[in-house]
Amino acid sequence: MDIAHYLLGKRSSAVVRDLIGVHGQDVEILFLVESPHSDELDRRHPLAGIAGSDALAVLESRPRNSTSLGALVKQRTLSGDGRLAIMNISTVPLQEEAFKASQRVPTSPTIDWAPLVELRAHAQDLALPWSKQAQDAHKVLLDDVQRRIDAVQLGPSSLVAVCGNFAAMFGIAWRLPPQNILRLPHPSFGHWRRVKANTPMATTIDTVRRRFLQITSAVRP
Repeated sequence: MDIAHYLLGKRSSAVVRDLIGVHGQDVEILFLVESPHSDELDRRHPLAGIAGSDALAVLESRPRNSTSLGALVKQRTLSGDGRLAIMNISTVPLQEEAFKASQRVPTSPTIDWAPLVELRAHAQDLALPWSKQAQDAHKVLLDDVQRRIDAVQLGPSSLVAVCGNFAAMFGIAWRLPPQNILRLPHPSFGHWRRVKANTPMATTIDTVRRRFLQITSAVRP
């Protein structure tokens, strides 16, 4: 299988679909993250593992437990409340290790992983020259995520929480005012927990937290 076909979901068992609500309701917070890993392959939704649990704990200002942000958003989406949404830049894993640890998809697809390793490694330094294969992979992902973003119903007050350098690298045309696009660290490895108080990043996370708590504590419209 070539990389383009893989990235476009031609191996359906490796695809983890976005958590996006039904049409007719604005998404109030869209969390944009990188790609699924083993927990997401096993549970079939984004932010299903420790990163998702850390993210939810920070948003709810409590210790981490087994409940993840992905599980909460999935539950709310299935109930018809689409105000929270999660989207991966890539709907398939960008790391071969995700398949080695997953029980749901036990074998890794037969592709050349090197361009994807290169693409992830250069997320913080766009000035470095990329191989032709990495450039092609970037173009496939860019076109795909733009198509999916265009299908999301965003309103004038919607927030897009861009989590991590990889997500930020894509520079999507969000159709939103710049102040509605919030740059955050990826929640993996406790990055949200380690944000220092009284810093611009702490203020950004607090903006997302306040809107999140308004949504999750309110009666569904």
